[in-house]
Amino acid sequence: MSVEVEGFHTIYKNADHYCGPGPSVVVEGNGRVTVAFRKVKSWLNEGHSGHWHPGTELCLTRSVDYGQSWSDPQVFLGGYQCPCLTLLRDGKLIHSTHKTELVRTDVADSCAQVRGVHTGLWPGVHSGTAIWRSEDFGATWGEPVHLSGVPDLEPLHSNLAIPVATRGNVIEMKSGRLLISAYDLTDPNSAYLFCSDDQGRSWPYQSRIAEGFNETFLYETDSGDLAAFMRNWGGD
Repeated sequence: MSVEVEGFHTIYKNADHYCGPGPSVVVEGNGRVTVAFRKVKSWLNEGHSGHWHPGTELCLTRSVDYGQSWSDPQVFLGGYQCPCLTLLRDGKLIHSTHKTELVRTDVADSCAQVRGVHTGLWPGVHSGTAIWRSEDFGATWGEPVHLSGVPDLEPLHSNLAIPVATRGNVIEMKSGRLLISAYDLTDPNSAYLFCSDDQGRSWPYQSRIAEGFNETFLYETDSGDLAAFMRNWGGD
């Protein structure tokens, strides 16, 4: 099976901003497409990457003509990283992402010096993965719910949630159950499964999917099996 690309359209481009990786797309139908992406002021001229910059903004832009043209991007969340959108069957939007909390240098220095604690140019501490719901297609969002409950995984600071990151999808199963995978920051990473039976209002921990893997895309087969497409931690 092959796919032929007939063309492409630039959604957003600004030489002063770093905008990737990780845009997320949902298709509503009737030509309506919504894209979430991140952008942050570029510091490449100063020799610094903006990939984990705490000033990152998450933006929404929309098309009503199958992607031929796009609205001006609107910032809907600040300080977070990889936006992940899911459109539920009832029209609600679910958004998941993770964050490194900007802190003073002395706060970062007081934490265990492990992955997820940054003491360099922009000192920060990983504050976990949060999930939001919107009932008006992204015009407003409810309060975030942070993933928790992974055995033997503790927050990097007492003010923060456990350090798990996500870059994948929330999947709505045929049963209506929602599933998401998130991964820890240890060496090697482990990927975990969380579920929601109340349309995204709560997300109890379910299980460890695998050790040595992180970013995960979940897929339900026609027979009802759950498949996980995973990024390898070690590169093998």
